[in-house]
Parts: sequence; C-alpha cells; structure tokens
Amino acid sequence: MNSDRKRTPKYITFALILNTVALALSLVVYRPFFETNDDAVFCLIAEGVHGVREPHIISADTILGRIYMFLYGIISGIRWHSVLQYLFMFVGYTALAYLIQVISDPKGEGGKCLMWGRIVAVLVSAMTFYESYVSLQFSKTGAIVCAAGCFILMYVLISGNRIPSRTLYFIAVILIIYGMLLRSASFKLVLLLLFPVGLYEIIAVFKREKRISKSLLGFVVTAVSLFALSVLFGRLNLISYDNDPAWKDFMAYHSAVVRLVDKRYDFLDQSKYADELDKLGVSANDSVMIMTWQFGDDNVWSRDELLKIAGKAPEKSFGIEDIKGLIQSIYDDVLIFNPCILGVLLLMIYSIYVYFKGRRFGKAAVIISQVVVISGIFVFYRYSGRWSHRIVFAALLVFLLGMVWMLAEDRGLLPVDEAQGDISGRGDDTGVITGMIVLVLTACIAVLLGNRFDYNDYKRSGTDYPGFYESISGDKETLYVADTFTFQDAYKYDVFKSYAMGSMDNFVTVGSWYLNSPITDKMLSAYGYDNPFDALVKGADTGNVILVDNMSANEKLTYLNEHYGGYELEELPQKFGFKMYRVVNAAK
Repeated sequence: MNSDRKRTPKYITFALILNTVALALSLVVYRPFFETNDDAVFCLIAEGVHGVREPHIISADTILGRIYMFLYGIISGIRWHSVLQYLFMFVGYTALAYLIQVISDPKGEGGKCLMWGRIVAVLVSAMTFYESYVSLQFSKTGAIVCAAGCFILMYVLISGNRIPSRTLYFIAVILIIYGMLLRSASFKLVLLLLFPVGLYEIIAVFKREKRISKSLLGFVVTAVSLFALSVLFGRLNLISYDNDPAWKDFMAYHSAVVRLVDKRYDFLDQSKYADELDKLGVSANDSVMIMTWQFGDDNVWSRDELLKIAGKAPEKSFGIEDIKGLIQSIYDDVLIFNPCILGVLLLMIYSIYVYFKGRRFGKAAVIISQVVVISGIFVFYRYSGRWSHRIVFAALLVFLLGMVWMLAEDRGLLPVDEAQGDISGRGDDTGVITGMIVLVLTACIAVLLGNRFDYNDYKRSGTDYPGFYESISGDKETLYVADTFTFQDAYKYDVFKSYAMGSMDNFVTVGSWYLNSPITDKMLSAYGYDNPFDALVKGADTGNVILVDNMSANEKLTYLNEHYGGYELEELPQKFGFKMYRVVNAAK
C-alpha cells in the first residue's frame, strides 16, 4: 500500500504529460474536424441557431441535451458538445496511461517492466490520438470513454488494490455514464467486444480464489448495474419524446426515414428495382432525391409512404459479392494508412506470437475470440447497410485495449522466459518494439499530410460559409432553402466555433436528421410553410424563398415538376461562391 502511495504521483505525472502532448499536437499541428456532420447538427440544435435551444438532440440522450442547455445558459460562446468530448477523452486516456503503468509494474519496482509499460502507453496514444482528438465523432468518443471506464473498473474490481481505487472507480463510472448519454449504442458495442476479456478475467479470479470472492461479486454486480443504468437512460429518453406530442410524431417519422434512407437505401437502386419502384410511384429522379438526403417533402414522402416503400424491399442476402464488398471496405480503411489500424495489426500479430510461444493459450484464445466478435460485427454492419469507418475504429480500439490489458498484466511486451513459463524480463525485444514505433509514427506523418491536404482543399473550395451565414442572418425577410450536400462540410472545421442563438432561423436544408422536427416546423411556419419543398412551391408566388444549391438544382426542379406542376429556375447572382435560384411558375 505504501508503494502505491509513492508511485502514484510519478505515474500520474507521466500520464498527464503524455496526454497533454498528444492533445496539444492534435489541436496545434493538425486541423481538428467533425468526421460526420452529425456532431455539427447536435451543436446547432443545442446552440439554438434556428431560434430555440432544444434538449432533443435526436441521436444522443435528452439528459445530455439538458446539460448542454444549462451550460449554454452560463456561457453561450463555447461549443460545449466538442469541449465535453475533449475533456472526457483526455480524462479517459490519462487514466488508461496511468493504469497501463500500474499493471505493468505491480510491485512498483520500476526498471524494464515500467519502461515497457510506458512504451505501450505511448503506442496507444500514437495509434489513437488522430481518430479521437483530430477526427472528432460522437460515436467514436462514446466508445473511447466507455472502453476506458470499463477497463478501469475491471482493474479496480479484480485487483483488490485499495489505493487509489476509489478515485479510479469514480472516474470510471463518470466516463461510462457520459459515454452512455452521448451514444448508448457505443456502450453496448463496447460491452460486446469486451465480453471475451471480461470472461477470461472472471474465470482467472475464480481459479485463483476458488470461490465467489468480493472482487468477483463486485465485478458482476457493477456490470449488471451499469447495463441496467443504460436501460434506464434509454427509457427516460423515450419518455422525454413521448411526453411531447410534436416530438413523438417526429420520432415516428424519423424512424421511417432511418428504416428506408439509412438501412434499405439499396432498394432505391433503379438499375435493379425499377419495376418495383415504378409500381410504388417512385420515379428515377425520386430515387436519386431520397438516396441523396433530399426527402424533406413530408407531404409526398410521409411516414406511411416511406414505410410502404421500405416494406416492399426484398429480403437481404449475404453472398460472395457482399463478402467481396466487406473485404474491399476493410482494405480501403487500411489504405488510409491509419495509425490505429496499422498499430492494431502489428500488436495483434506480436501478441499471438508471444502467447503461443509462452504457451499462454488462454490469452491467445481471448485475442482470437475478439477477432471473431469483430468479424461478426463487421459482417452485421455490412449486411445492414450501415458500414462506417467509425464502427471500424470503435471495434479496433476496444480490441487494442484488450491486447494492451493482457500484455500489461504480463509485465508488458517482454519476451518469453521459457524456463519460468511466463512472459517476464529475460531477453530484449527492443528491435521489434522500435519497428512498431517507427511504422506507427510514419503513419502519423502520413495522416498529418493528408489532414493538411484536406484542409487546404476545403479552404480552396471557393465557398465562404462564414460569409454566407453572416449575410443571411441580416436578411430575415428571405427564407433560404439549401441543398443538403452543398452544405455537407459547412461546419466541418468549426469544432469549437459556436453560432449565436437565432442566427440561422431563416435557413433550412432539404434533408437532415432534424428536418420536419418541431425545430424546423416552427421556423418554417413563421414564414407560412410546411416543409422546405412546400416553401419552394409557394415561394414561386411570394418571392421570399431562395434555393441555395451547388450540387443538384436540376433534380429539384424535376421533382417539383413531377409532383406539383410546371416550374422553372431563375438563376440569381452567386453569393460567397454559392449558386442561388428562385423558383418561378412556368406559366407566368
């Protein structure tokens, strides 16, 4: 216990320095950005740019939304959604770095064991900082903080170490609760991926103590309690929507959007299902509009209509072509030369080699089991049509931490001492580890260059988003209806920039997660319209609606003519690099 007190400040200092450097490099050397526009949508809802701040941030929990509202009530100029993600990730990574040192050097002797533990901590930071600190995405953040919290809890409950268990336990619980509120699906994904590691540790404790000990009982009780808490949060979130009729109706509509646009968009492929879609009244242009998130006309694409189309989709199959597609998806991610993917592959190969050589078949089986679980998850997401890079990262992150956990238990990445039958300090793997570090750092440089090129391309795009927003905020007589993909990257690099409340209450896109919600309904009704397409049609008479579209203005015109009659587009002078149109009646 005294050794714990002596080594704790030293280990915490190293963990803080390591993660402060990683965070500083991410913010100063790289250009932090939102990987998807989902985070930007959450920020805009919480900031109330459309005239009202809302706790209903759709994919995250309303409890977190209420926390945002409280924080914005104190300081409105900070993008709290981003700040909280960085804060909790920093705490999680720092606690993990501390934990890796403690597990690698359980007796506090320092030397080679501590050195290898710190090398592992540096490797974890180098492998993951880009995907977490630079490429910000709430699902990934949820997975990071939940995984960190679960590993910390596993250590506290299994080790029986009292100091500083209470502090670590508190940190772990707070991390997991935040991860649940941010993305409940990430918490469930982490639990699934951690099952092989957790089961191994439970069996190991039972074998060691020959009974159901307090640590084992605490492990099980805590896991069950956290899962129950996630269920409770989910239920409270549903109640929050059900108690508000407007939001309840929207969520029913939103579920239909998810079912068709997010999960069964494959059925909108005219080259395969033209006849079936024609019978459903879906034209070739309609298919393009829906697939490209231009479905916001709920007078035509109502909830019932979307469900009817999704209900006619044929059953999915998973064959050779799907397997090829899965392999191609993974191969494309590897081609990114991402430090996390490269580091995981290197560490996996090394870990399996070490454990088979050391006859640690149980731990080798855990790694193989995790590979099987990850493969199943990848197949599921490929089959469901929801494959994404963030799922790849979340799965690989937990896998990485699982390998690090087991290797740290065996005193770090030290070679096999065959005489002792374990992995403890004889021999030297400096060459192997140096090779890993060089490759991972090379990958970091590669993604740095790629990040800079992407940012430069963004700046050279010729579109001035801030200038455009400033100009329309002073023109509240006009309603601006924008193409979704024209503004797909509008807020990509605005990770910390907060927008003023009500600054965009005259701006709406033709498709987004929150379209036709009480937020946009209130804004549109102030101009006398039901939805963005209703605004375009009626705006042909009122003249106070402008279409902003650099991508697919002709498709929108075709849509209006197919569903509402004869219209034309009058092109207006461009503003800040954006093409502007007014819809006019062809007869006039």
